[in-house]
Amino acid sequence: MNCPRCKREDAVKNGKVRGSQRYKCKACGFQFTRLTTRGRPPWQRALA
Repeated sequence: MNCPRCKREDAVKNGKVRGSQRYKCKACGFQFTRLTTRGRPPWQRALA
């Protein structure tokens, strides 16, 4: 798992928040969840 702040692969599991796995970067200490896009892509929303 790459840290979105420092881009290193030093992230470890750090509990859960609202059912999603939470991670913490061992290098910079930043806490984050896996970033996934939700919904339709912007070009598809523009057509609606």
